[in-house]
Amino acid sequence: YMNNIQEKIGNTWKAPEVKKAGKITVVIPINKKGEVGDVQVKESSGDTDTDALAVQAVKDAAPFGALPAVFKDGLNLTYSFQLQPNIN
Repeated sequence: YMNNIQEKIGNTWKAPEVKKAGKITVVIPINKKGEVGDVQVKESSGDTDTDALAVQAVKDAAPFGALPAVFKDGLNLTYSFQLQPNIN
């Protein structure tokens, strides 16, 4: 299930051009149906536009499919996006 989430988000994430390496960490609430609630930025990149791109990538990747039965009350998943500068 977690690999599926990682793959779906990875397919929607289009990393912006940045001047220095960094990361964005978000908290993704997922209900039993696999639907995403209000995604919150836990650790900002320092740029609100870049943070918004990460949140939108999660929303675009959802839904993720029904949660495994072990997650009875849903799941709050912490996910990090890595930012790498383009070297030209």
